Amino acid sequence: MAKLTKKGLARYQQIGEKAMYLFTERGYVNTSMDEIARACGCDVANLYNYFTNKEHLLFHVIKAMISAGVETSEDICRIETLSLREKIKAIVYKQMDNRLKLGFTDLYTRFKTELEPSHAREIVSLRDKYDRVLHKLICEGIESGEFKKVDVKLTVITIDAFIERSVVWYSPTGRLSLEEVTDHFCDLLFYGIGLNDSGSKEKPDKGALLTAAINRKIQKDYSQLAGSAAISPGLSKLLQGQL
Repeated sequence: MAKLTKKGLARYQQIGEKAMYLFTERGYVNTSMDEIARACGCDVANLYNYFTNKEHLLFHVIKAMISAGVETSEDICRIETLSLREKIKAIVYKQMDNRLKLGFTDLYTRFKTELEPSHAREIVSLRDKYDRVLHKLICEGIESGEFKKVDVKLTVITIDAFIERSVVWYSPTGRLSLEEVTDHFCDLLFYGIGLNDSGSKEKPDKGALLTAAINRKIQKDYSQLAGSAAISPGLSKLLQGQL
């Protein structure tokens, strides 16, 4: 495609935005180029000045969305005044905010089988690039001792899943603002991957802690029972560990 004029670029972006909304609302198969043209207020032939076919338009929409996410995340990472956790929180907030403003779900996941193999590979490469931003931040936290030695890939998948699903359940008129939702999720995230309060890098043995608590409770109860006049002297000694 030749270099676009200012007017041509505006039309190009408009087509992409209208197509995104229609693909999201009606699905890829149920959306025709004619419908997209009508939504744009132009002739269908005008669409083919910018896009080869509907698949090419779908590819453009998905690529534009993911590219914007990559760019935003990389920009946040370059802000030197932000701490590691602040960068992760800012990325989560921005990605959720972008999706909610545009009102789209993950079109790649929904319609990846509609893409040509070469286009699908390019989208996967872009998604990997986006994931590498979060991957790098979490690895930095592990190396600095701020985070536990967690499964980094699984942690990134968890963050991605939360962001992608937010457009389904979050409501701007709900009881929590987007900032509050982001804070709550990141508090849970950092509680899970951050070091415990003692500063130890080793994950505490929850089984051992539970066993110790149970033993303390049993010992306390048995001590009280052992001093009771209602039991025999032999049983009292047994409960106190003297037999």
